[in-house]
Amino acid sequence: RNDVDDETREYFSEHVVPIYKFVLARMPPPEELLDSDGFYALDERDYERGMGDVYNKALYLSNVDDDDSDEDAATGDVKLLNRNIDVAAIEKAYDGTGVAVVDDVLTRSTLDRVQKLLLESTVWYQTNAVTPTRRRKDGAV
Repeated sequence: RNDVDDETREYFSEHVVPIYKFVLARMPPPEELLDSDGFYALDERDYERGMGDVYNKALYLSNVDDDDSDEDAATGDVKLLNRNIDVAAIEKAYDGTGVAVVDDVLTRSTLDRVQKLLLESTVWYQTNAVTPTRRRKDGAV
């Protein structure tokens, strides 16, 4: 990536990546993690290598404010919501059936910002990895 500064790039390449490579090399295959619902328990060796410094941490914050395409020139405020949404039609649909499908609520620029934030985020962490195709030994899903 070209928009990452040299200091951040160096931190990731020299500190974060080697730690994750170390842990991933020690991690057993998913089928051996069924008793723990797919979780790998970090151990002392992982923490000695520095995993506690980088795991479940926001290591990089995406700058989603670079895009000013939906910025109001007079106020500087960003238009996040689509101004053309038909609120009356949505309310009518909901009142008639108790269900309303709402689409195109956010502007294209807002959706692009959310996508960039999610794509570049480093705050994701492991969740329950058991799926219907990988059942626990007790048969539970």
